[in-house]
Amino acid sequence: MKQNFFKICLSLSFIALSISCKTESNTSLTEEDITTESKKVNDFFQTSFEAFVDRHPEFQTRLGIKKDYDKPVVHFK
Repeated sequence: MKQNFFKICLSLSFIALSISCKTESNTSLTEEDITTESKKVNDFFQTSFEAFVDRHPEFQTRLGIKKDYDKPVVHFK
């Protein structure tokens, strides 16, 4: 029983590995493309982080942000 399971897992792993190994395309990125995409991802991370900080006043205090001191901390169960 364990040998059959091992053979099936090994076969599936081999199939997944062979499917995932494909030739690389020859797309070259320019410096402008890299800069644009870096700005997009940095903006996304910045807005995500700011949204997280706005939802957690205790974390704001740890970061030294003196905002929302008058709001109570709400812990959801």
